[in-house]
Amino acid sequence: MRDINLFSVYSRRKHSSLLRILASVLVIAAIVVVIGGAYFALYFHHRKIQNETAQIDAYLRSDEVLGTVAAVDQYSRERTTLEKYEAIAEAVLENLKAGDLINSARLEQISAALPADVVLNSISVSDNNVNFVFFSPDVSVTAQLVYSLSNIDFFDSVSLSGVQAAAPQTVQEPEEGEEPESPGYTVGISAILKGGEGE
Repeated sequence: MRDINLFSVYSRRKHSSLLRILASVLVIAAIVVVIGGAYFALYFHHRKIQNETAQIDAYLRSDEVLGTVAAVDQYSRERTTLEKYEAIAEAVLENLKAGDLINSARLEQISAALPADVVLNSISVSDNNVNFVFFSPDVSVTAQLVYSLSNIDFFDSVSLSGVQAAAPQTVQEPEEGEEPESPGYTVGISAILKGGEGE
């Protein structure tokens, strides 16, 4: 006859539950090892980055780098100053070129064209535009002044900018029967040199 073991079912269950527990423990241990390994890898990587950062910071604070940065700052300030001086020099050169448009020979022609008692107070040149300020004791010579300047060959056009009574100065009181002296007039005239805007 055959031997029947009625408890074999229970012994197999015990064996499979031990395998399950062992597998669960192994999986949990593997997870702990992976997490621990990842943590330590990240920790050491973080420490390495901190050390490299400290080395870079120490290098950036070294005398060599600070000296180089100071030299670059000094160079930058000098360059900015030189650029300002260059702009000023270019403006001066432009003014000198503009000043060459009215030279001494042309000033002599302008002076020769002035009516009597008219004085040239100032002259400014911008591109081919010339602005004059004259002093005239009498307003009636203004038209003659504009006409005389327009007859000069190097002016393309001449126009009256304005006439204004000069600021009164301390003038002696007129005696009885005399008329008071006029303080005079400031006359502004604009002219365009030939080859300028008019052509």
